Amino acid sequence: LWAIGIVLRHIQAKGKYVLRDDDLPGAPPCCTTKQHTITAKYVVPLPTTLPAPGAVSARNVFQRGANVLAMHPAGVRFVRGTVNASPGDASGRRSYVIAFDAVELDPGAAVVAAVPPSFVVELPACLIASEDK
Repeated sequence: LWAIGIVLRHIQAKGKYVLRDDDLPGAPPCCTTKQHTITAKYVVPLPTTLPAPGAVSARNVFQRGANVLAMHPAGVRFVRGTVNASPGDASGRRSYVIAFDAVELDPGAAVVAAVPPSFVVELPACLIASEDK
């Protein structure tokens, strides 16, 4: 499970970040106070800009079959998924089509949905390493 947060500070000497959890359902932004201190390897920055149409960026261009983390359609968390289609393919679509991993969701809750490129990121190395064990 991966949640969205805002980096409050970086503790460089310890290789950690202090994050504010911006994923508390129903809480207005001014009242979100839950904080977490986590190791840098668990921080996956979201792209702040997208490549120009037709430009290639290794950061957020994933081909069909790529394993990624993507924002679940409910909009509350990032979930592991597989790219079924990429933006700008022959269809001219502007979003990825992601098949979300049913194992990370409720049993039998497999979902295929369109997700904007800004909410699709590379599967973190710490998750890939855990799959290889």
